[in-house]
Amino acid sequence: MSSHRLSSAAFVVAAGMVFGVYARTVNVTSQTDSSVTFAFGDQDGLAHELFVAHGATDGGEDKYAWTSFEKVADIASDQATLEYAVPERLRDGRPMRFFLMQALDVNMAKELVSIRSTGAQWINAGVAPAAGWTIDFRFGDPVYVEGTAFFGRGWDFKRYLFCQQSSKFRFYGENGTLDVGAMPKFGVNYRCVIDPSYTEFSNVSSVLTLTGDDGTESRSSIRRSVAGSGNFAIFGIDNAKLATFTFYRMKIGTRNANNANTVKVRDFIPAVNANGDIGLYDQVNNAFYKNQTATPFVPGDELPQERFGRVKDETPTFRFHRTVSVSSATARAATLAFANPDGAAYKLYVAYGQADCESDKNAWASWMEVRTIAADETSYTYTLPAALKADGVFYRFFLVKTDDLPYASELASITSTGAQTVRLDYIPGTDTTTDLRFGDVQYENSKVLFGTSWDYYCYTFGMQSNKFEFHGKGTQFPDVAPTAGTDYRCRVMGDNSVILDTDENTSQITETRTAYPYSELCVFATYGGSNAAKYRFDSMIVKEGAVVVRDLVPVQTKEGKGALFDRANGRVFENATDTDFTQGEAFERQGWVISTTASLQGSSVHGFIVIIR
Repeated sequence: MSSHRLSSAAFVVAAGMVFGVYARTVNVTSQTDSSVTFAFGDQDGLAHELFVAHGATDGGEDKYAWTSFEKVADIASDQATLEYAVPERLRDGRPMRFFLMQALDVNMAKELVSIRSTGAQWINAGVAPAAGWTIDFRFGDPVYVEGTAFFGRGWDFKRYLFCQQSSKFRFYGENGTLDVGAMPKFGVNYRCVIDPSYTEFSNVSSVLTLTGDDGTESRSSIRRSVAGSGNFAIFGIDNAKLATFTFYRMKIGTRNANNANTVKVRDFIPAVNANGDIGLYDQVNNAFYKNQTATPFVPGDELPQERFGRVKDETPTFRFHRTVSVSSATARAATLAFANPDGAAYKLYVAYGQADCESDKNAWASWMEVRTIAADETSYTYTLPAALKADGVFYRFFLVKTDDLPYASELASITSTGAQTVRLDYIPGTDTTTDLRFGDVQYENSKVLFGTSWDYYCYTFGMQSNKFEFHGKGTQFPDVAPTAGTDYRCRVMGDNSVILDTDENTSQITETRTAYPYSELCVFATYGGSNAAKYRFDSMIVKEGAVVVRDLVPVQTKEGKGALFDRANGRVFENATDTDFTQGEAFERQGWVISTTASLQGSSVHGFIVIIR
């Protein structure tokens, strides 16, 4: 029996999936080279524990997937903040995530990695499905038996049914059925995500994504209003059409068109209660759901005791990398400090020019290799060349990883031809901000530079009515018509504004722009690959609050294709179509930027007074 979790590609989708705020919450408010500060909200009168998970290869939100899981601190019922000094052993560049936990119900005996049905079990979830439901279901090792159900309410349309039929996975909705992939494969773990999509006025469709750890993926959408009566069942429908598979986890939420958050309805994990019954424990209601037949489930492995607990809330995944900073500076030298040794050597570069180009390494006029920084090196003093001593010259240091790069070369840009889309495995929310640098845009009506869907109440930047347009809560029109050959920077800010900059024009919009998390954020097109625009992509940063969730630069893959590399997570996001991008110039300098210093300039550096001689 397989008890492993899903693969990297499967887990990242859920990282952006919002399952709403309930009871106590935890958020990262700031991060330094060695510490993290948390804020706790929604006091509920209960004490909790904060855990840190570290080292998962998939970086998912599931606490069971991490290689280490350890307690950070007890959180009192009225505690509002905590500053945590992250041990050096956890600052090695591998992903981390923090979980706010509450102890399981006293009647719970133990938590399991999985339970397996044999075609003779089913569970009544005690709630009827609704049209605004979301489902995140993880399962594996399905034995194909025609006409059996993984979950559902009845065997007809409008029943929210996921089953095996006609040698395929199948989902029943309002307009008929969705076929999502070929015959279920034994030995493969799957993730089935069903998410509603709305316009301002009505329920439009459900988007179903089925991902297997064998690399398969299927996506479909269908109109589906759930009708009728009767409770939702798992492992079958009522006491019929019972399927055989391994159950890992199922999250159920509900959302309507006027609610940006998804409210948790159920969060099932496999467990054994105090009486020895094998079933599902709901972390939302602190309740145990028993098998409705006399034939017991087959239990999977028991989880370590320290991983017991009800997950109340969790932070996004992030990393501590090797860092570089300026510890002192004079007119002739800059002393650099290196933190978070991770056992690897890095290259140090200095870039300089006549303008402060922020942290974008591709924007600097000149770029020089300084030296290799050893794995255990903590400081280095760099004697400035004459070019950097001149008044008015900006310069910046970049710490670059050069070994084991996941791409062939970094590119100055990639240009879309209207036939490409890149999915980012991230669903934006009300706290999402983006910073896109692009150019050479070709105006075509109703074309998308990035976004989730082409309607109101979404998160989409495109072109319409001869102007750039951003879709949020209502519609905003930056008063700028796209011009071929022009460079732009579009910033969708956290203060409910959209700023579009060119060399000649700046347009700022300060209307409300709440974005509901309907579907995955895509670049060059909306979710599903529709309305793709033609333009040159230079770079894009996506943040969730203060946390960088995507830091994208153009690259050429090892197979020679254009793609986007995420410097925040070390992942390559490939083009989802067969038509390649037009690739820009490859940089002679190669490497993944791990850390940068702030920009330095002539006579004033980080508060250090520098006299130019």
